[in-house]
Amino acid sequence: MSSKIFPKAVDRNLLRRRLYEIFRLHPKMPITPSDMVVIARISATKLKFQELNQTIIHILQNLISNS
Repeated sequence: MSSKIFPKAVDRNLLRRRLYEIFRLHPKMPITPSDMVVIARISATKLKFQELNQTIIHILQNLISNS
């Protein structure tokens, strides 16, 4: 996450910790081994953890079903 998008380190670290936790809680979500790049927007910091969790899970399920 870039300091151009998230100027405060507190915001960057909070979002990073939340994303790590979501992927930790759902280790078998991506069925095949794959590399992912997550590009966050400023609006992601305004979401609560559960909203972010549901959004990420929904995106991953769409990726799995479309492949």
